[in-house]
Amino acid sequence: MTFPGSWSDFIPSWWQITLMGEPTLMIPLSLMIIFWLRSACGPKFSLWWGSLLLIIVAILASQKILYYAFGLSLERIELYSVSGYAAISLYVYGSLGVIIGRYIHPFLRVLLWLGTLALIGGIAISRLNIDAHRPAEIILGLIIGSVVLVVFLRFIWPKASSWLPIWTLALPSLLIILVFYGHVFEFERIMRFIGRWLRPGVTFI
Repeated sequence: MTFPGSWSDFIPSWWQITLMGEPTLMIPLSLMIIFWLRSACGPKFSLWWGSLLLIIVAILASQKILYYAFGLSLERIELYSVSGYAAISLYVYGSLGVIIGRYIHPFLRVLLWLGTLALIGGIAISRLNIDAHRPAEIILGLIIGSVVLVVFLRFIWPKASSWLPIWTLALPSLLIILVFYGHVFEFERIMRFIGRWLRPGVTFI
């Protein structure tokens, strides 16, 4: 039983947590990062970050289309549709955490990174709890996002230097979350439609 005004009222549901990984939120946040990197660090850094994001999207879209069109999957480990929420949220929020953390006090940096890890982990776990994905799909999504993020942090970000204050990234990112949180974009439905359209023997009237 839940009583009005009790502590349980302040605990977000799994659906509320999973909305933090929605494409309607990831897209504007990604565009904000690209715009900030271009303005603060130079065009090549925004190009690299955006290209790495497109690699993630291409991998996810290809896998989903292959599954919906030809049934390509690994049934033994219940791997059917890799979690885009896990992969893209890890890359986007991970990038924000590292970029912002570079320019703030070390104590605040630790808190920010812990919060970022909790958010990414929460989004991944929420996908399991709402029965949107299987464990293998979540794990593979996290691996894809982690590998791409490591490439950015290891080979690209160390060469960057910003001439803009970090609030020019942090504040707009917060505003984007406040404005776009809660809206839903049916990316999976689009992939399903494309896959079925490509399926041999299927015609659409």
